[in-house]
Amino acid sequence: MIIEFKVTNFKSIKEEQVFSFVSTAIKEFPHNIKKNETFELGVLKSATMYGANASGKSNLIKAVNFFQKFVVMSFKNSQKGDKIDRIPFMLDEKSRDCPTKLEMSFFLTENQLVTYGFSVNDNEVLKEHLEINEEEYFSRDRDTFDFKKEFVEHWQIRKELINPNSLFLSLLASTNDDLGFKIYDWIQNNIVVFSGLRSLREKKTIELFRDSDELAKEITEMVKIADLGIEELSVVENKIDSDALEELPEEIKKLVLKREDKYKLATNHFIFDEKGEISGEIQVNGVSQFESDGTQQFLGLSGHIVNAIKNGKTLFIDELGAQFHPIMSRYIINMFNSSSNLKGQLFFTTHDVTNLSNEIFRRDQIWFAEKNQQMASEFKSLVEYKFNNSRVRNDERFAKNYMQGKYGAIPFIDYSFEYIKDKWWGDNYE
Repeated sequence: MIIEFKVTNFKSIKEEQVFSFVSTAIKEFPHNIKKNETFELGVLKSATMYGANASGKSNLIKAVNFFQKFVVMSFKNSQKGDKIDRIPFMLDEKSRDCPTKLEMSFFLTENQLVTYGFSVNDNEVLKEHLEINEEEYFSRDRDTFDFKKEFVEHWQIRKELINPNSLFLSLLASTNDDLGFKIYDWIQNNIVVFSGLRSLREKKTIELFRDSDELAKEITEMVKIADLGIEELSVVENKIDSDALEELPEEIKKLVLKREDKYKLATNHFIFDEKGEISGEIQVNGVSQFESDGTQQFLGLSGHIVNAIKNGKTLFIDELGAQFHPIMSRYIINMFNSSSNLKGQLFFTTHDVTNLSNEIFRRDQIWFAEKNQQMASEFKSLVEYKFNNSRVRNDERFAKNYMQGKYGAIPFIDYSFEYIKDKWWGDNYE
């Protein structure tokens, strides 16, 4: 599980912003926390972030995505001299030339707390560090390295292979270093980022269905409970017209046979007689033509949810409520907050205030994004807020107070409409 993520000088984020999954001392919803006994630390199972459009909510998720992709790809895909594809804060002349800094702390195992981070400019990795259980394993300052004593011989040779624009962790994984690969693999496979759900496909759901009968059963139950009118879920082979295939050139035929969508989801639905009574079932092979956009996205997301909860992944979802009914969103949130979830985490941004409630979230699970006077994004949790010098109480109506501007992080619109009246309505405005 992720403990903390820090980001500096990335897109709309200028100064260091710290997003923390660490629970505070407040007492509500203890089952929303996963306790780590080794480090005596409570980690939140879910968190959400609200804020106006262009407040920087999405940029936190994009920073996580950049962190993950740079770790995974920097050694394999970069050549010496390649630019690093980072976007610094652009509304400040100094920040454009300053480094982008990213750091994540997470549990590699129940007994291993990893902190890994780096800073980069457009051309090179400036700094990089790895600590496990607060003990430094390596630190890097451009091409100067310090290694933990027992790794000196092992890693000294490898560092000669590093490019200025590549991460040492990525190099370690690519050269089959055991520790380096474990950390690299965790970052690659335990962080799942969705910049939006509109294009989410059911690939993961199909994969889990084919790999595990147990997970297939859990996904099916999850979908049935969601009241989508689906009584059964299965995976069928996406059959190819053999006559049409024979007419294709050999190379194209090979591509068709190798394609990823060899299988598709099939949904079963009740059919009814004239009296409105169930008379049988119909199976629909493929969901794209029959199911709504929201249902398709839920089917695509369902595999990731089950995978996260069962196998310890952290999902980052931008605009969770954009395609789902608020009750559907609450259903997803409650699955992560459940006492039966011992591994999975969810972070999402949203504008849907329906679930901004003390019936679902602890105050430290609710975050807000807001831009300061220099148009730089700042993040703060509800538990940190003060209104009239008083902390936010747990019995307050969070959604109402938020919409009234008590917590900030909302757009301020000029409701005098003078510009609109003059521009569009003129003398016809009453």
